[in-house]
Formats: sequence, C-alpha cells, structure tokens
Amino acid sequence: MPAAAQLYNWTGFYVGGNLGFGWNAGSFADPLGNTLTPTNSSQFLGGGQLGFNYQFWGSVLIGVEASFD
Repeated sequence: MPAAAQLYNWTGFYVGGNLGFGWNAGSFADPLGNTLTPTNSSQFLGGGQLGFNYQFWGSVLIGVEASFD
C-alpha cells in the first residue's frame, strides 16, 4: 500500500528581496495654459521582506511581515 502524501505546512520564517528600475518623463499644462517644466529621471530600486507564518486547524494561516524599499 503506498504512503499517503503529506500535506504542506506553511509555518515558518521567510526572507525575500526585490530589484527594479523606475523612470518617468513628462510635463503638465493646466487649463489656463501654464506649463510646468518637464521632468526626466530614472533610478534603480531595491528592498526586501521578512516575515513569519503560522498554520493551524489544518488550513488557517496567520502571519506578520516587514518590508522596506
């Protein structure tokens, strides 16, 4: 007789990271014809997350997470 597959348990700590790139370009004109100076900028972005999950009663999951960018 084959063994039954174990159910996955989400309890535990985790750590993650992220990287990205952001850019913008544009200008703004209001209905009166006033135009703001165009802006152009770009920047690399990064950050991380860490947290803890606790699974109980079979399928109930609670957790806490902190993130920074």
